[in-house]
Amino acid sequence: MSKKKESSEMNERMEGEYEDAKERQRVTRNYYSSRPKTFDTMLGGYTQVHDADIQESNQLLQSLFKQYNGKLGSSHCLELGCGIGRVTKNLLSNYFEHIDINDLLEEYCQQTRTLFENDENKIDQSFVCSIGDLELNKFPKYDLIWAQWVLGYLDGDDLVSLLRKLKLTLKKNGLIVIKDNCVGNGQEPEFDPDDQYYVRSGEQFYDIAHRAGFILVKDQSSKLKKKEQKKEISSIISDIDTIEEVILPKLVPNGELGKDLVYCHNDLLVKNIIYDKKSETISFIDFEYTRLNYYLFDIANHFVEYAGVDDADFNLYPTHDEQKRWLKIYFDERQMNKQIINDDLCYIIDKFSALAHLMWGLWALVQSGLSQIDFDYLNYAKVRLDCYRKLRTILFQTIST
Repeated sequence: MSKKKESSEMNERMEGEYEDAKERQRVTRNYYSSRPKTFDTMLGGYTQVHDADIQESNQLLQSLFKQYNGKLGSSHCLELGCGIGRVTKNLLSNYFEHIDINDLLEEYCQQTRTLFENDENKIDQSFVCSIGDLELNKFPKYDLIWAQWVLGYLDGDDLVSLLRKLKLTLKKNGLIVIKDNCVGNGQEPEFDPDDQYYVRSGEQFYDIAHRAGFILVKDQSSKLKKKEQKKEISSIISDIDTIEEVILPKLVPNGELGKDLVYCHNDLLVKNIIYDKKSETISFIDFEYTRLNYYLFDIANHFVEYAGVDDADFNLYPTHDEQKRWLKIYFDERQMNKQIINDDLCYIIDKFSALAHLMWGLWALVQSGLSQIDFDYLNYAKVRLDCYRKLRTILFQTIST
């Protein structure tokens, strides 16, 4: 092959790659231009994770400033993919005197600027372009470059080129912070055709950063996994429809087991049960979640709450033999037929315990966006929904019975 022909084929390949990149930019631009300029759009429908995301990022920046012990400056920051200024306003403006912003959409950059009308010097330059087309002066300006949920718009080689370009703009001891969704190590990148985004593994990010000449100074796993949450919620919504329409009507096979709905507490954890030693009586408190329900759900939820409140251990859920001993006392007090106390009944209670985990997992997700209490609701939701998934198989066996 002649050098002339080889050069011609290389130019054609580069032109093709350039056109592919421009087409991806067009799809991405259309995707976000057609959606409202809200936190909900920026967070892919998960507005409730905003506070936790900012809190987590605050902790990360504080730890970096502490780690560098005065050597990390706070003069200039560059934010890639600023969107409508969610992170700019609520995080970066608290740490840096001046911020340069970048986004593919001009209206996003303009909206970000409006957040600082009373501090006109906070936002310095605006770069309206894709991150791949970013042109920066090659001198050390930035103390920190923040890239959150944006680097997936470039393929591997283009991302290496961008990082090499950004490296020239960092001051001594300057840092690039990459906050992104990741697939598991060893997995191929996932590609979202809607917004043309690659989701890489941590190992792939490390390799790209290494090729660009960076070294890793801190690696922190996030509790916020937007893509995984989206898939999980979609799956759970589908489950709920099946539970309501198919499983619940078949879950209690006959009236003797309690097919009718009764008045239930629905939250009988240990702190809601008060024992009076003098009178040897037990009382319940906190009737906030009292509703009509199956009495077997109340029992199952109580068994689940054996885990405790602080540092809950759901492995403390009672065995079938332990359940039977409890049920005999309960049935005696209620003058119910103890002959139905067997493994089949315990198996039904186990299915209701899956529903208890599902209910409180969803409750915790809602609380993560609403509650002002200092509690890690997102992590609690993950634990409860993980427990639900482990029991899901036996719950869905109800369909075939």
